[in-house]
Amino acid sequence: MKDIEQLKSLWKSLFGDTEAFISLFFHEVVRDENIRVLEEKGRILSALYMLPYPFRIWNQEVTASYISGAGTLPEAQGRGLMRKLLIDSFKEMDRRQIPLSILIPAEPWLYGFYEKSGYATVFTYIQQVYPPKEQRLGEDALVMEQYSFSDLGDSFLQKREDLMSACFSYFDQRLRERNACILHSYTNFRTIVHDYAISDGKIWVALNSEHIPVGIIFTVPAGGSSFVAKELVADSEEVKEALLRTALNHYHASSGIYRTVVSNTSSEEGQTIPFGMARIIDANKMLSMWAAVNPERRLIIHLSDPLLTNNNGSYIIENGKCFKTTDNEGIQTERNYSFQKGIINKPGITNDRIDASPCNTTEGYAMMQHSEDTKTGGDGTPGDYYLETDKEAFETLTMDIGQLAHFIIYPEYPFMSLMFD
Repeated sequence: MKDIEQLKSLWKSLFGDTEAFISLFFHEVVRDENIRVLEEKGRILSALYMLPYPFRIWNQEVTASYISGAGTLPEAQGRGLMRKLLIDSFKEMDRRQIPLSILIPAEPWLYGFYEKSGYATVFTYIQQVYPPKEQRLGEDALVMEQYSFSDLGDSFLQKREDLMSACFSYFDQRLRERNACILHSYTNFRTIVHDYAISDGKIWVALNSEHIPVGIIFTVPAGGSSFVAKELVADSEEVKEALLRTALNHYHASSGIYRTVVSNTSSEEGQTIPFGMARIIDANKMLSMWAAVNPERRLIIHLSDPLLTNNNGSYIIENGKCFKTTDNEGIQTERNYSFQKGIINKPGITNDRIDASPCNTTEGYAMMQHSEDTKTGGDGTPGDYYLETDKEAFETLTMDIGQLAHFIIYPEYPFMSLMFD
């Protein structure tokens, strides 16, 4: 059994949260088996919390481990304790067959710190200001009259369990429409509502004339009289407008900020903000899921992972399946491939850190230098190439575990839903 009082004291000293929030976290959110600590002479120097959540991606679900409350006492920092804890947590996730870890860095500089342990920034959102400069106040009065608004506060938790259940069902349904997203249980949803109530946050649900939820907004006060909507789901632009105006009126604000999901087809303008990171724990599992929804892809991925060596090897993706081997010679012999110099100019890879390795060709395949972008590397090898052939070739990529997360997850434009961030 972990020393909970010592852990609470560590959390308070590191993050400065209220006693009410800390009590809620340790009573309702975290379990003893998900606490990882490093001690010295009975004193906890460093700790993190592995919170299991369902993660939906590629129309499938896996369990992800969300790293929360990672921190080290100031006097013990610089000794590599957090890195040791992360490695320990990765091994525990692997033992529990949890294929993915996610986290939200508390400070910008931490993105670089977590990258060293194999995390990649794959979660982003668009930040927008409400109301837009061109919008005149008061134009939405008729829109707001179409809906009723209930505050999902602590008193609501006790009095309206039926509507709380309907709000959760609506919220869960809207999250499942996203390409990639953290999901929540009903119990966890209630805990989040309670957290907002004790932390000066506000949650409003918009109800239509039949008293059915059609939108929910989660807000916290910002500097001055402004607010931030940390999550917003709505059936229409009208509902979104009505919810944002409700928050604006509540905070007596002239403007507020809200987050919008990044999508391939989004035409909305705003600032794209890095939000969260992912670390692949089981590459074979994640690549198998990805292959199943990309049956047209034919890839050989040479993967390196210095912390979880079970991930090291070559992964052959073909016909919606993923096969792993550590025998590169076997790939050539069994499939009659010969490695040639060159890089496949693969559409869709936007991460310039991914280093495409020499590509495979079979007899009769012509390797043509890309005429529009001829480059020479520092070692004298040619740069970008494409395959010109009457048969489809395998693309071959060499990457580390962080680049793999960026390669298969980031193109989905995921957005992490409400967490304890």
